[in-house]
Amino acid sequence: NGVMTFRRYQLPESCVPKWTESKEPLCEIHITKNKSIEDVTGLLQVDFANKYIVSKISYRN
Repeated sequence: NGVMTFRRYQLPESCVPKWTESKEPLCEIHITKNKSIEDVTGLLQVDFANKYIVSKISYRN
């Protein structure tokens, strides 16, 4: 009965971070091969194969 709204924002090319040149370490991740994302609650799901990663982030609670 609720409404969920998604918006996609785009930075100007000059403001986009150069991720391949970053020296910052990534945060820790936990990978489980025995369960699917649909079997667990409270996780983020990201499609890293998509050119527009932000538009494919979903949260399952």
